[in-house]
Amino acid sequence: DKKKKEFVVNTPIERTTLNVDGSRWRSVDDVYNGLLSGLKAPEWHSRNLDALWDSLSSDQINGVRAPFEVHITSAAGWTQEIEDIVSQISALFADARQGGVDISMTVD
Repeated sequence: DKKKKEFVVNTPIERTTLNVDGSRWRSVDDVYNGLLSGLKAPEWHSRNLDALWDSLSSDQINGVRAPFEVHITSAAGWTQEIEDIVSQISALFADARQGGVDISMTVD
């Protein structure tokens, strides 16, 4: 009576990079609209940090699933308001990553 050996192969999951153009961001709504569009969020997704946290940490709301990186381009010329909200969103991504969600965000 021979026992079969089973081998589990851990296939790495490919990390998705989402390029989001921030060149036309003039308001906080523009930031959320651009980011949520890139994440393939549902139309009903609220435009605030709490709702973004819920959708990033649950991995059940947005069309894009972890692991992924959001790469925001064209940051030059942003107002202080835009820089502040992007900084808060970046911190939110870092908190989610620290909590075990394989996501990240970069800004150029």
